[in-house]
Amino acid sequence: MEYAVVLGALLCVVVALGALAQAIESGLFVQHAVMAASHHVQGAGGGIVDVFCF
Repeated sequence: MEYAVVLGALLCVVVALGALAQAIESGLFVQHAVMAASHHVQGAGGGIVDVFCF
């Protein structure tokens, strides 16, 4: 019975690592980081203009 639990846990780890490898391979994390960085830069530009206008 304990072997089935351990085997199930190892299978879950293998599946999760496979999904993570596929996400890294497709560039999902890089794409998300670029989108977040560009959004942050756009938001910061407006704040700087507001500071210098007043």
